[in-house]
Amino acid sequence: MLLSVGIPVYNAAPFLQRCLSSILSQIDDRVEIICVDDGSTDGSLEILEKMSRRNDRLHVILASHGGVIRARNLILQCAQGTYMAWVDADDFVTEDWYSSLFPLLEQGMDLIFFEHDRRGNGVSRRMQYQGSSGILDKQRFLYDLVLDVKVRSYLWDKVCRRSLFQGISFPTDVLLMEDYARLHEICYRARSIYYLARPLYVYLVRTGSLSHTVDFSRYFNAVHIAKARYEWLSERHVDVPRAGYLKHSLFFVTAAVKENADKVWQKEVEECRGEIQRHILYILRSGDITVKDKVKYALAAMHALKTIYSLKAMMKF
Repeated sequence: MLLSVGIPVYNAAPFLQRCLSSILSQIDDRVEIICVDDGSTDGSLEILEKMSRRNDRLHVILASHGGVIRARNLILQCAQGTYMAWVDADDFVTEDWYSSLFPLLEQGMDLIFFEHDRRGNGVSRRMQYQGSSGILDKQRFLYDLVLDVKVRSYLWDKVCRRSLFQGISFPTDVLLMEDYARLHEICYRARSIYYLARPLYVYLVRTGSLSHTVDFSRYFNAVHIAKARYEWLSERHVDVPRAGYLKHSLFFVTAAVKENADKVWQKEVEECRGEIQRHILYILRSGDITVKDKVKYALAAMHALKTIYSLKAMMKF
């Protein structure tokens, strides 16, 4: 088996058939699709069972509602492919996804990173890393992965050797960002990383989805996950930017103040503000941080964000 495609499924009925059809219409018998239905209640399982009866490349695993992390780990346990790909059940792949990836899989690349289209509110945006395809410098790729601007920690815009997951499972003690918490370890193991300058995936932005709702527990969890990533790579003498995890501290403080939740989350806000204050010289000197964000960091460090937001609110009246 050349390629395993993992799809965690939970209440994705309106999107699921399009997602699966986009893959099944182009793959051959060297590809398997593994779907874990995580206790769906909206008819997703019926769609999976109907489509699996018509196509033996589609395998369905039933699970009680244990969350996307458990679903991903189940998929890893069952996968047989030399390579591993991931697709979210509410997204879909382009019609040249497999034909574009296949030559690179045959060449034996360890990790392939490709472009995607981001669609939402009637707008489509092509997300690019660089202008042309080619082998990437691993050090630069890890640096950009930690910086989390041009390279994001998605699983679905990367295909990698399944052996890179050996001994690695997605952490069960986080609410979300399970991909962020492990992707740096997987990429660190890769000997060859290839960038394919072609959009092969369509990511649909849905404002009601779990990843787009305000959740301060998740935001604060992200602070620690990002810092752990920085420390893990630094311990292995990989040059990565502190800006990659400090941005999460800034985001937490800003969100808490803006939503008037800074009193409820006072301890966490002070922890994040302290992190910013300790690194304020680095922040002000860093070439990886925009001038606009440097101003935000300075305001956060000086306890001035609340005053600014109050003044902005007053000016609206």
